[in-house]
Amino acid sequence: SYNIDDINNENEIIETDLPNHGHYVELDRNPEAGYFYYPVTRPYIDPYKNKIYLPNGGHSNISVVDFEANEALTLKNGSNWLSIPRHYHEGGGNLQSSTPTSTVFDEENIESGYDVLNLDYNYIDEASRINYPVFANRDLDKNWTYTVNLGDMDETVSTRGYILNLSPDDENILYMQGIVEDPATKIDLYCGEENWVGYFIDQEQDVFDALADELPNLNVIKHRDYTCAVWHPWAACQNTKSARGEEPHIWLCNGRHNVKYGDMLMLTPLNDNLISAGGGMQWNWQGNAANSSARPEVEYYDPQEQPTYTTLLIELDSTDNPQEIGAFVNDACAGACSVLPSDTVVVMQAYLNGQPEDSITFSEHYASREINEVKINKYSVLNLDNMLMEKRSYQIGEGAPAVYVSFKQKTDNNSFVDKDKIGFDIYPNPASGRVNFSLFSQKKGSLSVYVYSIDGKMIANPIRQQIAPGLLESAIKLLDSSGNKLKPGLYLIRADIGDGTEIRKLSVK
Repeated sequence: SYNIDDINNENEIIETDLPNHGHYVELDRNPEAGYFYYPVTRPYIDPYKNKIYLPNGGHSNISVVDFEANEALTLKNGSNWLSIPRHYHEGGGNLQSSTPTSTVFDEENIESGYDVLNLDYNYIDEASRINYPVFANRDLDKNWTYTVNLGDMDETVSTRGYILNLSPDDENILYMQGIVEDPATKIDLYCGEENWVGYFIDQEQDVFDALADELPNLNVIKHRDYTCAVWHPWAACQNTKSARGEEPHIWLCNGRHNVKYGDMLMLTPLNDNLISAGGGMQWNWQGNAANSSARPEVEYYDPQEQPTYTTLLIELDSTDNPQEIGAFVNDACAGACSVLPSDTVVVMQAYLNGQPEDSITFSEHYASREINEVKINKYSVLNLDNMLMEKRSYQIGEGAPAVYVSFKQKTDNNSFVDKDKIGFDIYPNPASGRVNFSLFSQKKGSLSVYVYSIDGKMIANPIRQQIAPGLLESAIKLLDSSGNKLKPGLYLIRADIGDGTEIRKLSVK
């Protein structure tokens, strides 16, 4: 602890605890322009260089102070999906860390200590692009062991993600030293694999803002507390068109979807655009935290949580929706989700690891019916190779970025295959106030234009009209259904003519 007003000497080294990153975002500095506002009354802490910039009363009279960080990262009960943003970097470099795993997770860095520590991550071999699970643990005698000796646990890299379990299983704090990863760092993602990726930006934001530029390349986003997946996906790792037209796709989630400093996400791409040759993935750091309503908690079913899960997307069969859906393996509940009256598709986290290689059955719970539980043994599963729904059960161990299931008795394969194309473009992009669009149709029909949030919620339906064959040029005001201006951010503009559908991503300034 120290009084920052008493520090005036340049290059003085101060050892201090930084409980969070609030010191960075609340200070009088424009981080993009790289200069202080005048008059400056507060210091600026740069976690990427471990420097404190102290104003001495004038625009150019600033002292620079080095500090040694001992930053706290809160650990929850149960499994922690986390990244380690701070490291001592060899030679001042940003990406490859020289901090050993055994040092980062040593007992002296865990506030309440532990008896047993279990740590794992998915190492991806760059040559074969195959996942290898890598595990480390430290037992009661404080001895480190590695079940896969690939040499990759010798160094902990800040762009990686980890699953950490401690015993005793209580809330705890992990202290980190070194400097924070540069937010401009790019990360390779491999097609069809679950890439465990660390989030090292100091601001909490909506995951769709954080991944804004990468969304067209992704199919599944997994967080410890929620999961999001594309409805109408591409065939795995093939550069085919989405059934809903050009990317981006419609995303569905099962809860409030924020990502914060120190989190880990599992990201599954459906093409190879996010490896070094194509530039790699880069976090966006100009978004805001999502304030959407959380879904109701599951009360009837009680799945046993595990460190990881499988994402299920379930298409419902009736407008009379149940309150909850449970997924079962050998009569054991492996996952559950709540259902809203307006839902047509729901998303579930199913804890299938370690389950016997058996089929999944489902159960629907109705609170308002005399028979309040309905078993579902017959359903359809999407084949990602040909994009057709097949009447069968999903077998544990099939493996897929996400599992698409339909409870409908008559499955509509047209919802997953290409429809008649229409020529649809929007401009300018980004836009403010209104956006122009041009549309070419080879036949007459009923045109509907919709505005969606990036996570697939319909905001407005500004155009519903009959059109003749040929070129149509028009514009829509960027308003929601209540007449309010759209907030800055990413949106989807969807145009439907008969069986033809196309979607464009729009950035609103």
